[in-house]
Amino acid sequence: MKIVYDKAELLSDLNQICLQTLKEKPRMIVSIAGPCGSGKSTLGKFIRKKRFW
Repeated sequence: MKIVYDKAELLSDLNQICLQTLKEKPRMIVSIAGPCGSGKSTLGKFIRKKRFW
């Protein structure tokens, strides 16, 4: 089964998960997995640049 998100939906869901987790714990580690060329580094840069949560 393949799960497909559009960019806005993915970022919104990820942000909600992060906000909920940070209510319970002061910090967290996010791990991103996927095949070569799937956008892992791009997503990581976006999160760091925008201070996502």
